[in-house]
Amino acid sequence: MISVVVILLVVGGVVIGLVYGWQSTLTGLLCLMPGATVLVLLWLLLRALERLSQRDE
Repeated sequence: MISVVVILLVVGGVVIGLVYGWQSTLTGLLCLMPGATVLVLLWLLLRALERLSQRDE
């Protein structure tokens, strides 16, 4: 999961830099980071639910 977030941030930052200019990369990363955080939080929630469901078996 961490590799997906890193790829999202790195590739997204590079694409934003190429399209809008390298000065916009920081702003773009500031917008990409909350999205990556939501993905990580959802992944952690699903992992926790999976572990809880396996305990009941």
